[in-house]
Amino acid sequence: MVKLATSLEKRIFKIANAIIVVSNFLKRHIQKMGINEDKVFVIPNAVNPEVFDPDTVEDNLRRKLDIEDKLIIGFVGIFLPWNNLELLIDVFKEVTRENPKTHLLLVGDGPLKNTIERKVHQEGLRDKVTLAGKVNYRDVPKFIHSMDICVIPQSNQYRSPVKLFEYMAMAKPVVAPCVEPIKSVIMEYEDVVLFEPGDRDLLKKAIRGLIEIKNSRKKIGNKARKTIIKKYTWQNNAKKIVEIYKSSVHGQNVN
Repeated sequence: MVKLATSLEKRIFKIANAIIVVSNFLKRHIQKMGINEDKVFVIPNAVNPEVFDPDTVEDNLRRKLDIEDKLIIGFVGIFLPWNNLELLIDVFKEVTRENPKTHLLLVGDGPLKNTIERKVHQEGLRDKVTLAGKVNYRDVPKFIHSMDICVIPQSNQYRSPVKLFEYMAMAKPVVAPCVEPIKSVIMEYEDVVLFEPGDRDLLKKAIRGLIEIKNSRKKIGNKARKTIIKKYTWQNNAKKIVEIYKSSVHGQNVN
């Protein structure tokens, strides 16, 4: 079945006028199949900045969660192995020993939910970690708004994590692994604090640095939102796709 699927995939790529992918890794993968690189376009994921807008989100969630006086380190996503929440919990345990006012807010659900809950209890962090569970997508901006530092514990070379753009749109400082799809988005603007993937000490250092300097958090967050509005909205992506269509199918020159 895999061989058949690969064969069909290659055939579709060959007859396509244009192929859009979210990372350079995927573009290189398609090129290795003998596909002309000129018809493969990289467009990272994006966000709707009108939905994820810190100026329009209600500001009472921290009080509802009884974490109003805490410095909140947060994650939003599916509880799956590739997000490596165990690493984040391990690092947070060390961070909160040094900074007792810190609190970890994990928003989401998934196959590893019970594993994560068990780990939080085993590490003695029940009073330091809030597991918000699965929330309606329309409420996600509220939860991100309640965070002081947003973390992507792990990613890879082919994904373009939507949460990166949602965190940035909410004007939050982001700590993320230094993988190509993330680095290519922020290298021009330096809006995200990067660490080597899987490096526990560097992840801790990145979080500690943002904890210690409140002004840096605000500055990085505001800059991140400006970057989103300038370049990484779904509307901008749609315009790019229309331009690619006109150029690839109709041979029109697009300015």
